[in-house]
Amino acid sequence: MGSVGNWSQHLNSMKLPVIPCLLLSLHLGVLAAADNVWQWAVRAGGEGSDAAYQLLPAPGGGTYVLSSFSRHARFGTDEFDTVPSTGDSPTSLVSRLDASGQFLWSRRPQFGTSLILPAPDGGLREVAAFSILSAPMGVLEPHWIVTRTDANGQTTSTNRSPDGLTGVENLFVTAAVDSGGGLQLLMQGGLVRKLGVDDQPVGTTVLTPAPGFPVTHMAIDGQGSVVLFGRSGGFPVVAAKYAANGSRVWIQTLGGGDFQFGASPGALILDPAGNPVITGAGDVGGPVTHFVAKLDAADGHVMWSRQLGSVPGNFGRALGIDGQGRIYNAGTFYGDAQFGAFTLVGHGYSDAFLARLTPDGVVDWVETWGGTEPYSSIPVLQDVPNGIAVSPAGDVTVGGQFLRTSHCGPFRLDAAGDPDVFVARFGVTPLVRVEPSSQSVLVGQTAGFVARATGQGPLAYQWFKGNTPIDGATQPNYVISPTKPGDEGEYYVRVTNPLSTVMSKAAVLAVRTEGIAIQFYAGILVVGEVGHTYEILKKDALGAPDWTVAATVTLTQSSQLWFDLESPGVPTRMYSFRTKP
Repeated sequence: MGSVGNWSQHLNSMKLPVIPCLLLSLHLGVLAAADNVWQWAVRAGGEGSDAAYQLLPAPGGGTYVLSSFSRHARFGTDEFDTVPSTGDSPTSLVSRLDASGQFLWSRRPQFGTSLILPAPDGGLREVAAFSILSAPMGVLEPHWIVTRTDANGQTTSTNRSPDGLTGVENLFVTAAVDSGGGLQLLMQGGLVRKLGVDDQPVGTTVLTPAPGFPVTHMAIDGQGSVVLFGRSGGFPVVAAKYAANGSRVWIQTLGGGDFQFGASPGALILDPAGNPVITGAGDVGGPVTHFVAKLDAADGHVMWSRQLGSVPGNFGRALGIDGQGRIYNAGTFYGDAQFGAFTLVGHGYSDAFLARLTPDGVVDWVETWGGTEPYSSIPVLQDVPNGIAVSPAGDVTVGGQFLRTSHCGPFRLDAAGDPDVFVARFGVTPLVRVEPSSQSVLVGQTAGFVARATGQGPLAYQWFKGNTPIDGATQPNYVISPTKPGDEGEYYVRVTNPLSTVMSKAAVLAVRTEGIAIQFYAGILVVGEVGHTYEILKKDALGAPDWTVAATVTLTQSSQLWFDLESPGVPTRMYSFRTKP
């Protein structure tokens, strides 16, 4: 059995100076120099209560989002209504957004969804729990179901629990993906059901002794060990680790004392070494407030812990980690809050934060955002980030719920209902926000292409025609003036920063010649008597033996002009005329 300790010893020993920092944006902003910048923010929802709860990385730099909605809601171009029998009860919805924040698709799972997990093919696993009233005994059978969805939002397979199980061995709690791409589902009582990469059953493990506390989060390390996080009956938060064979390695109880507001587990992740990182709200000898802590993978002792925030109600809700082991923590704070060396200033009853910590727990920077509604106007949480997805480079997509109006850096979101869903990207890799547009011009006119990208600077631009880079075309704008035949083709720009490279969409340039061609025609003036008919004769070479008739003209006036439409294509031509026989 592992060590049991109170993290207040670790937190109270860290006395950092308070350094007031200027808020950089119109409403709220970055405290300290963040590499990340706001790249987009979108809202979804409708007239009811809507929120995003979980985010996962999707192919192409996009994001999968698990949300809920009630009544009527719009997600991108898709509209949904709750089933009349459910009334205003929340209904699950799964969406995919691309890297620029556009909704690619949204779908309503058949059984609802408790959580989403990655699938080996780049798609999703949607895990849900439900009950069936069995006959003839009339007993409620607990069930779980795993639905596999591909990257296009199409259901490819389902696997559900067997019938006839009425005990805790089938009462689903939570799940996690192992290092081999398989899925492990935790049941009440400590039974773990293991599924392979195809989501078919491959065995079970029993955690011994059973966790003994309500588990809310689960993770699996590279050796198959299971880490659990939750809250004990006495309100402290609890973490435990079990070996792959189900035997407990350690258990760690954290917190204690005056739990006026209660402790609450917020999120669990594992760092590259398998050390658990946890966040939530807990008592550290003072008020219950936001914490982040890292535990040792070997024995569970607290490697470091940070009390972030300074008033009851501050809460860490989501965690992510990048390729360098840096930790990203999102949550909610009230009023003014202390995050390491940084002082956060709230502008609404509650505001949102995103903090980055080093692997050793030092706060690098904090970003804040939200609205300005006071408690007297909306006495509930106003800006709540519930989930984040972090790329290896450090791009952070955050999602949750907001009320009324919220400012994510330069992006303003206005809710249609209260609350609505928000999803926003605070990124570092380049992202093309303005794509070049196709166009059609006449020869000699000016053609211009415009692209705009965001990301950690400096950003370098290089324009291409087809697969060939254009010499000197290294600005966000590229102008061709005047255009000429041969300029037609596909044009795109490559944007590079120290972390990554992205290509814009291709724009097609069409160069037209209609309406401006200049041709010279031979004009023959025939002079004679009105009413007489004359033949115009032609010969294309001086030594040609005979004249041929080019045209027959009957004069309606004493002189009449005739044009030879063949003449532009003939190098030499001689003309004569005669009265028609």
